[in-house]
Amino acid sequence: MTSSPTIRGEAQRRKCAVPHFPRWGAERIRGELLKLGIAVAKKTIQRYMCKARSTPPEGQRWSSFLRQEEAGIWACDFVEVRDLSFRRHYVFVVIHLETRQLLHAASTLAPTAAWKVQQLRDLTPFGIGPKFLLRDNDGRFTSTFDAVAMGAGVRVIRTPERCVGSLRRECLDHSAPRRRGKEASGMAT
Repeated sequence: MTSSPTIRGEAQRRKCAVPHFPRWGAERIRGELLKLGIAVAKKTIQRYMCKARSTPPEGQRWSSFLRQEEAGIWACDFVEVRDLSFRRHYVFVVIHLETRQLLHAASTLAPTAAWKVQQLRDLTPFGIGPKFLLRDNDGRFTSTFDAVAMGAGVRVIRTPERCVGSLRRECLDHSAPRRRGKEASGMAT
């Protein structure tokens, strides 16, 4: 096995691999080093991991991007709700990120590609719209939807998570269905 002075040098050289494998823990790295014939304590690896991971990545972070550009960002998503007859409604929601203002909400029983595109066209008349539109990777959004957004000068940013998940937690879970007459059906979550 390798002696202690070379462990420090080897660890210094290997710490550059830590950012490339951010999900690797100290035990996994220790195992890989043992395969190379380098015996090192888990605590030593953890010390170097902290140093290597504490340096900020190059480029702009997601949180700073959102803070700097929030005036020109809209977020859209689909929320599924049920009415009093337990029918599923799909509500297309768009919010302005800076003001948290609800810009658009439209409901349908069966969202078609044409319906979704029309909702976006209604939001961006004459090509007036935000700089960015955040949406998740939901299959309900089609390439036509993205093309209409780009045609209006809006850059679509796909995120791995729901954009307006807080809408359900903050609003819809606390609302009671109301009935105004025979023609109205209240919405419930």
